[in-house]
This record gives sequence, structure tokens and C-alpha cells, in this order.
Amino acid sequence: MLRARRSFSAGSALRLLAASWLLATVPAARGEPPPVRRLPDALSCSAREELAFAETVSNEFFSQLQQSVAALVGGGFAAVWTDGEYGARRVRMQWLDPSGRPLLPPDGLVISGPPGTIDNPVVVAGSAAGEAYVAFVAGSHVVVQRFVSAQSQWPGTGIVAVDNINESAAEPNLVANPGGGVFACFHFWAVGPVLDIRCQRFDAAGARLWTSSGVSIGSPNAELRVLPRGVSDGAGGILLFWRNQRNFNLASPGPMLMEGQRFAADGSRPWGAAPKVVRTTNLASDNGYSYVFHQVVPDGSGGAVLAFNDWTGTSDLALDVLAQRVSGAGDLLWGSGAVVTGANGHQQHDQTIATGDGGAIVAVEDYDPLDSNRNRLLLFRLGPNGTHAWSSSGVLVSDLGSTALDYGAFGSFNGGVLRLAWAHQTAQFTFEMDVPLATFSAAGTRTGTTLMTTAPDGQFLRGLAFSPDTGGVLAVWDDRRKGSWSDMDVGGALFVESSPCRSGSFFTLTPCRLLDTRGPLSSSLLSGEARNLAVSGACGIPASAMAVALNVTAVSPEGDGYLTLFPAIHFRPLASMINTRPGLTRANNAILRLPLGGSITIFPFLAGGRSTHLVIDVNGYFE
Repeated sequence: MLRARRSFSAGSALRLLAASWLLATVPAARGEPPPVRRLPDALSCSAREELAFAETVSNEFFSQLQQSVAALVGGGFAAVWTDGEYGARRVRMQWLDPSGRPLLPPDGLVISGPPGTIDNPVVVAGSAAGEAYVAFVAGSHVVVQRFVSAQSQWPGTGIVAVDNINESAAEPNLVANPGGGVFACFHFWAVGPVLDIRCQRFDAAGARLWTSSGVSIGSPNAELRVLPRGVSDGAGGILLFWRNQRNFNLASPGPMLMEGQRFAADGSRPWGAAPKVVRTTNLASDNGYSYVFHQVVPDGSGGAVLAFNDWTGTSDLALDVLAQRVSGAGDLLWGSGAVVTGANGHQQHDQTIATGDGGAIVAVEDYDPLDSNRNRLLLFRLGPNGTHAWSSSGVLVSDLGSTALDYGAFGSFNGGVLRLAWAHQTAQFTFEMDVPLATFSAAGTRTGTTLMTTAPDGQFLRGLAFSPDTGGVLAVWDDRRKGSWSDMDVGGALFVESSPCRSGSFFTLTPCRLLDTRGPLSSSLLSGEARNLAVSGACGIPASAMAVALNVTAVSPEGDGYLTLFPAIHFRPLASMINTRPGLTRANNAILRLPLGGSITIFPFLAGGRSTHLVIDVNGYFE
């Protein structure tokens, strides 16, 4: 391809690029080059792309189990969610390569088979490059599947974790084994009012290593054990912790317990036949629970740090937050527990983030004692001995004066930097929620903040993953920008902290064909079926290109309708690229912004579900 650089003065009309996917759609005869323009110089060398993982007419949701997105070894991300209503749901996946390019179709790939009683999808990165494991509930079982570069590796939709489960399994938790394979744990209804917990170990080939029945935590009593969450012990086994809500049907059920168990590589229980009590709380038994009641992270030495809600017994009667560090041998290293915060008023655990030094960072919701609809978000860092490494009053993330509610935090601590995102309510008693992303130094100093989205209505954060290989932060959320609880979408944003600085110069190309659906390796576009097209890397377009100059031609459309082109897996804009009439070939010129990853999405709509052919030529790009 010929590559000639031309420099031009910046035009004010082109400043729309910063907020617009489409710079120009100029009706023109086929082959007529678009006006040559210069984009404004980049103001920074970071980049943010807001994404639409799915925006169908069905309800789409990420799970609240805090494993909706994973950063893959070597770069890239995998995300999973459900679509459809209860009893007729499916699990979908999207996969971004290290450049941010989607590898699966628009709206994701169905990985769970036909609609059914399917729920609770979770994903973790494997130990190998480009590897991920996914689990979901299908009927009464938990199904696990391995993926490499977005391709499933095990038969069918996956392998059932445990065979002899007669009642509904729920809320799986995945833990990658550093030596290869994955652990899958879940709770299920056993006999009577009992919630038991089972685990299974898979190798990378899909073999179940802990028998077809898995292994039990060894619970001796008829009690309700919920939300198992684990970490690797670094020796081929797993440390698992959960909340025991006791049997609330009893006259004296006793207080709630935080419990744990270790499974060695062979499935044995080095801590003993019965679970270990990590803490006997000061909270009464209950039959309800919150997904953020507790969280477990590795301590960096084969043990774990567990943070949870409790009451210290020394302050007012409102909720407090405590933590405990447990060694691989089962020792409670912080005595009866470290007090994260026991201040007056209602404090609630929100998130725990591993620091890898034996401690952890804990995010806490601190509520206004005069107005339970207002709170602030605080960060506490505990050192290896359980003492406060930052202020014992917490580091302020948000203040009561600047918001109504802040909650649902997710974070990653890597290279001495904390990256934290959360849901931020901009107006009290509304669903107006944005998603800020802030960075903090290892000393707790706030070093920057950016908004991942300011879209209308509610964006409810469901996960965050950081890739040290690419410097990318991917946040995912349930999206209510359509204003309806019956048509929720799933969205997100990819923020790359270090991206090549771009001059905005235009480079001409000898006209080159990017797509011709009339060819033998393609097919016509059917109404309503979006299609992704990789642009960067084709026709001499470099990965650093920020926009392309295109000629787009609808050939022999079968009906009235339109075609829309926009950056791949972004929310679909309202503007059309070409309006179609039956049998009439039409062309249009456009300058289209490229997202991270350099792919675009083509969305056709033709009355009656008809189809059209499409030809796309490129004659230049901005860099």
C-alpha cells in the first residue's frame, strides 16, 4: 500500500472526534475521495473506550458474584453475562485480544446452549497465556468450561463439576490453579434446611481430579453455609471461606460464623474433618445475605486475608468491618481479628483487594447517621500484622457533600498503584449512576481520577480487571441507559494508561477493499445481525490508526432500511450511514473513528428481515 503523509491545519468541525464515532458522512459518487482533514492533536497519551458487550431486546445482566471479568495472562480480557428471563436464560461471552479487539460476534457468543434454568456465570484467568475458565449453573448442576483464545476446549458446553447433586447448586466460585487447571466450589441445598458446600478440581484437559462427587467441606451440622470464596494455597490446593448463617429454624441457633477449610492437591482436608471457625461473630443468625458481606484475597504467602461485616461489641450497635489473616497451616495470624473500622455509625464491607504483602486494602461504605440514603466510600490498608498502614480513619474516596451514594467498588493493586472503580450516584433518590476510576499510590495518596462513563440513567458496576501486560483497565457494568428494567444491557469501558501519542496527521492510501460480501468467503448482511470487521492491520492500516476514510456502498438491497457503522462493541448510535431502497445501489463517504483494537461493527436493518450486500473501500487513515 502506498502511504503518503499530508499535514493540514486543524479544522473546528473535526474537534467532534473526541466525542463522536462518526466524523463525516458526505454523500458522494463511488470512488470520490473524502475531504482531506487533520484531527486535533492528542491531549494525552491515555485512551478510554466505552463498550457495549450486548444491547439486544432481552435483559442482559452480569453476575453479582464478583467474577464477571478476567484479565488474561499475556494481555486481553474475557467477560461473561446472562441474557433472557429466569427459566429461559443463556450465558454469553466476549473476548478482547491484547489490543482491545473483540474476538467474538457483536452481543457476544452463547456458550451455554439453549435457553433454560441457567444463571450465575463466572470467569477467571487461567495460568497459561490467553486461557480462561468459565462456570455457570445449569439446572441443578455447575458446569465448567475451559477457553483458549476464545475457543472452548472441553466437550459441549462444559463438564459438570459434581454428579450427585439432586437439589439446586448455586453461586459458583472459581480459583485458578497456578500449576494448571481450576477449582470450582459452590453451595447447594442438601437434606432439609441445609446448605452444604462442595468443590471440584479440574486439570487443563477437563479431568475431574476429586472424584465425580467432588469433596465436601465436612460440615457436621444442619446449617446454612453460603458464598464460598477461595484462593490458591500455592501448592496445588485451595483455601476456602464462607459465611455460616446457622439454622435459623432452631430456637437457639447461635451467632453467625465465618468458617474456612483447606483442600490439599489430593482433596484431603489438612485442617481437619470439620471446618475451621475463623470468627464467631456478634451477629444473629439470618436467612438472607449480601454478595458483599465478605471477600477473600491471597496474602502472597500461601495464606489468605478475609474481610467481613461484624460488630465489635464496643461501639454503638451499628455494623462494623473486621478482617483476619489465615496461614496455609490454618493459623489465625491476627488474633481474634483486626478491626478495619469500628467507628460510630453504620459501616459496611464493600470490597477487599489483595496487596500481596500479607495485608489487604478494604473498601468500606460509611453511612450518614442522619440519612441512610447518603454515604461516603473509605479505603483502609492493613499491613502484614493487621495494623493500619494508612490512616485508621480511612482514605476518603468520596464525600457526603459530593454525592448521595457510592458503592460497588472493584479494584486492583499492582506495581504499587491501586486502581479503583465504583458506582457513583449523582443525584439522591434517582438511578443516575456514573462509574469513576481513581488511582492511589502505595501510601494512599490519590493520584488521578477519570470517568469511565457519564451515560444517562444507571450504570451499576459489576467488575474490574487490570492487565499488567498492556496497562489496560476494563470495568464492566449493568447498563440502564434505555431507562427500563425490562431491557437492561451490559456495558463497560476499557482504559489504557499508556497509549501511543497521536499527531492527528492524515495518510492517503491507494484505494483498497476492506469488505465485499459478494465474494466467495463472505455472505450478505441479514437484517438485525451485526457483524464485526477488523480494520487495523488490513490494507496497510496500522494499529496506531485513530480513524479511517471510507467509501461504503450498499449493493442490491432487498428492502427499505438502513446501515449503521460504528466502533466495534460500542453502543449503537442512532445515525445511519446509508438508507436503503429495494434494488437501488447507494454509496456514501465517511470518516469513521477506530476504537482500541481497530475493529468496526456493521449493523443492517431492512424491512421484513431482508438482506443486502455491502462493499467497503478505504483510501486513507488518521494517525
